Amino acid sequence: MEIKYKEKPTKEQVEQYCNKLKEYLSAHKISVEVELWDSPARISSFIDNVLTEIEYNWIKKVKILSPEVKEMGVELFSSGIDENTNNNTIWTDAFCIQDQYYKKLNRIPKFPRSDDPYWKLWEYVD
Repeated sequence: MEIKYKEKPTKEQVEQYCNKLKEYLSAHKISVEVELWDSPARISSFIDNVLTEIEYNWIKKVKILSPEVKEMGVELFSSGIDENTNNNTIWTDAFCIQDQYYKKLNRIPKFPRSDDPYWKLWEYVD
């Protein structure tokens, strides 16, 4: 059985995560704040009544700050931050945030102009 995000993310892990997101979303001048729960929500997954995974959700709220939308709550693709959170995971969260950001601005994120800051995120793909 797999256990994910058992330990609460450290302040340093959250700061590194937010700084990397800020870097990835720099074309939009977006900064990110993550608020954690004191105690996590526990999510158990079962297959055929057999417990296969336990995941602890420490993330209470994620908000972005930008000149265009001021403050906005967002959902992440990933479900936690820990020592295994890598740049690919953070990039995926940045993509998810950017998509929500564009929808909030009533822009179609699927068809941006070639000079749109939307494409800046792709410069960070490994």
